[in-house]
Amino acid sequence: MRLTRGIARVTSASSFRAAAQERQAYAEALEDFDAVLTRQPQSVDALIARGHTHGLIGNRGQADADLQRALSLAPESPQALVVRGLIRNRQGDKALAMRDYEAALQGDPSYPQALVNRAALLSEQGRHDEALRNLDRAIAVAPKNPVAHYNRGFAHFATHDYGRALDDYDTAIRLDPEMGVAYNNRCLVRAIVGKDVQAAREDCQTARLLLPHDPAVNETRGFLFLKMGDARSALSEYDRALSGDPNRPLALYGRGIARALLGNATAGERDRMAALSLSPLTADQFTRYGIE
Repeated sequence: MRLTRGIARVTSASSFRAAAQERQAYAEALEDFDAVLTRQPQSVDALIARGHTHGLIGNRGQADADLQRALSLAPESPQALVVRGLIRNRQGDKALAMRDYEAALQGDPSYPQALVNRAALLSEQGRHDEALRNLDRAIAVAPKNPVAHYNRGFAHFATHDYGRALDDYDTAIRLDPEMGVAYNNRCLVRAIVGKDVQAAREDCQTARLLLPHDPAVNETRGFLFLKMGDARSALSEYDRALSGDPNRPLALYGRGIARALLGNATAGERDRMAALSLSPLTADQFTRYGIE
């Protein structure tokens, strides 16, 4: 279960082509924005768009320059502030990102994207009730924003309100049928609740198709198989999750349970101890979700 999203790193030939096409699209977009700004050097919209594109490909210096120029021309532009906040958040500058979202909301208290992004940071801080209030406001203004519904589902999940979490994931998927993380999270909720197991399997399968190399999907699939009593399939999924990152507490703990169920108690205990050394609350999380 996660709040933020990113582009999955993939290795298939078709994925390399997709990545190349994406890089080409960004390059072409930058050329277009350059052309606009040559003709209209004070176009705030073009500066914001070019800054956002530079931020997406990691050119932070150029992104900051464009957004600072946009804000010098339109000091209270909520769009420029939100885009700068997104870039700062990606770089780990969460306090500065929050400052940008707050500034955007001072100028426009109902600006949906600022509300959604501020809510994401609040949820990361465990302030889920505040996050929910922000997301309720954002959805009231922009009811067809799938990210707002997805993030509200996350906040409801964090407060163990699984029924409302499912409702929000349903809506997010209806609005954006390609949102792989929403399928993954809905699979997890369905697995925890223990109902609609077939629907959970279908969600996890769709998540895998949309995010074929995302270890979080393997973790969710592993958990689902544990709930179904299929320790061997769970072990396979957790192995895949850990193949690229051996320090994932949930995958380690889940693999430890699977190994113990398959008769390898020593290796299982080793995995569980490793998980608890990374995150002491991991065992409580599994217990809360119905697996000892």
